[in-house]
Amino acid sequence: MKNFDLLEQRLNQAFENFSKVFKTELNKTFYIAENEKISTAYIILSNELYKVFTVKNNSLKVGFIPIDGKSGLLGLGESHCDFILFNENDFCFIELKLNADSLEERAVRKNWKKAVKQFNNTINLFGEKLNNNYEDLQLEAYICTPESYPRSNVTWREIQINFLESKGIELYQQNEKVFS
Repeated sequence: MKNFDLLEQRLNQAFENFSKVFKTELNKTFYIAENEKISTAYIILSNELYKVFTVKNNSLKVGFIPIDGKSGLLGLGESHCDFILFNENDFCFIELKLNADSLEERAVRKNWKKAVKQFNNTINLFGEKLNNNYEDLQLEAYICTPESYPRSNVTWREIQINFLESKGIELYQQNEKVFS
């Protein structure tokens, strides 16, 4: 059995409503948007919206788990990241911050720090539920922000380094993931 299938089985055992929210995507390109009314991420196949996370799928399949919001795996309550994507090689925690409209340094820093808190909550919960066994997949975290956000300033780099040191996971500020 492949890593993808093993992890899907383990997730199904660990989370009661996993099978209700989990989707497998086979398309080569697809997008993730957030439904504002229910605060839940969902897949779209054409990008008619500009506030999306783009997925380029060069693998066989990608698993999609909406996490937060009314229709997510964890529902409402404690704040978690928006969704998870995974394939045979990578397991990605993703937080959408595309509605951020202030470019003021303090607001940008606050959004980054809130996203890190949401990642920490999600990673801790999944680590506990899966006994930190992700079937040898590479863990990654993505903050999806407006293109106008700074991408390489000192504050962002410090956040990346602290996250890597505390979680052992690379943190990216990108609006796209390429699965190979």
